[in-house]
Amino acid sequence: MLVLTTESMVNAPESGLNMLSETIYQSNFVRKHFDFYQWQQQYVNKFIPHNVLIAAWGDFDRGSLQFDICSSIPEIHNQQLSNGCDEVNPLMSALFKKWENNDDKWFFQDEFKLWELGLDFSPKDKLMTELLAMRTVLVYGFRDKRSNTNVLYAFLNSHLMYETQTSALSAIMPHLDSALRRVECLPENKESKVSVAPIHRLISEREAAVLNLVIQGETNIIIAEHLFISVNTVKNHLKNIYKKMGVSSRAQAVAKYLKTSNSTEIVESKNNNIHTLSAA
Repeated sequence: MLVLTTESMVNAPESGLNMLSETIYQSNFVRKHFDFYQWQQQYVNKFIPHNVLIAAWGDFDRGSLQFDICSSIPEIHNQQLSNGCDEVNPLMSALFKKWENNDDKWFFQDEFKLWELGLDFSPKDKLMTELLAMRTVLVYGFRDKRSNTNVLYAFLNSHLMYETQTSALSAIMPHLDSALRRVECLPENKESKVSVAPIHRLISEREAAVLNLVIQGETNIIIAEHLFISVNTVKNHLKNIYKKMGVSSRAQAVAKYLKTSNSTEIVESKNNNIHTLSAA
């Protein structure tokens, strides 16, 4: 069960205040999809733990929406999402209705069960199949009076989130929204392109999951807990990753990943409304 901490951030530890200030400061340097992903993983995730962030904007009443997906799950960010809109549109529309019924206030749902939303999707819908594993969802929205459009953010996590701070959330979200608005969308009205980090072509899906947690600064013990594997298995995965990447340490692996992710391979997708974030 979520415990909401409503005390002022003034009462928070100094280290927490410093991290919050640094998180907000670093948002000013987001210019590209990869910048946004990196900022999410290194800073935002410390305050809002999540595996997947789905952003939707447009006219929710008419169902005319566009999406961005920022994910640390290889099965989501590496697929071409050729049928993505058919899956994501009903999901975000349903969450928007819940947000609207909550007086436009953010809400959190633990023990989140996707099927309870009454969505009609088939086992062939790859994205929904992956999202079925999510256990919590945090939904935050904005209304844009000038453009008469709305924006909704859904943070999905495969683990239960036990505590968050409403003051930290309220401080970060306007900057997250501003940062994403600075990121240029992929071209519309033509075949859109989905970025795939070249490193992920060299390693397995499980190794990619381990590498993503390494990038987040997690220890072998934490990685083992996240992936439900032993510490020795984590070490074996790391050995294979180092060998395939041609490196010999965690720091070298992270550095090479970040370097190669700036020049991602582009693959074609038929969908022009969903964009996965580079190096996600």
